[in-house]
Amino acid sequence: MLLALLALPLILSGLGWIGWKLLQSRMISCAACGAMGLKGAVVCAVCGTPYASAGGSPASGAAPSPPASDLTIEVVAQDVDSDS
Repeated sequence: MLLALLALPLILSGLGWIGWKLLQSRMISCAACGAMGLKGAVVCAVCGTPYASAGGSPASGAAPSPPASDLTIEVVAQDVDSDS
């Protein structure tokens, strides 16, 4: 009886680990936002971006992304006087 009580947490944690690995094998990551979704989904549930096809190429109709240097925001710091 005592042995069963001591072994029960080990058995349950082993079953939990196996279940987690099975769930991970059925998940894919969104290339746009990084959210996880099930493999059967067509679009990301978080951002709506279509998942890549099974061949690994981007989804049809997807435009190539512009260079990151074109998407940066210029920020200029200015002093603000409190006695206006």
